[in-house]
Amino acid sequence: MTTLTELTSFFEDHFFAAYVKAANGFSVVLIALEQSNEVQLLITLLKQESSTREMLLTRMSKLLSTNPNPEYAHPLDEAITAYLYALSQVDENLAQQAATAVLATPRLWWANRMATHIQAQQPETMP
Repeated sequence: MTTLTELTSFFEDHFFAAYVKAANGFSVVLIALEQSNEVQLLITLLKQESSTREMLLTRMSKLLSTNPNPEYAHPLDEAITAYLYALSQVDENLAQQAATAVLATPRLWWANRMATHIQAQQPETMP
């Protein structure tokens, strides 16, 4: 069984960042995430163990608050994007919460696009 720690190590590696950075548009990023075995493993893990959802949200919060060079792009933008995507496939409320935090964080590119996409998917509530 793959653990959350093993998966976050994979997503936070330069290899995964290069994989996502090769995409030439947001629709390609979505396809890449959908087709990634590791993303699918993360989604399965989040579905099987609800406690991992909160653990992943905590990890995202830590990453969002840590950018060693705030004048440059966030070095873990791609990992944050994958985490946000995976949450959106499992828990809409946590995904919305994470999307709000992403949108409040500067220097994110793909994660910002994913957050905007997730928030656009949210049905409007009636007054």
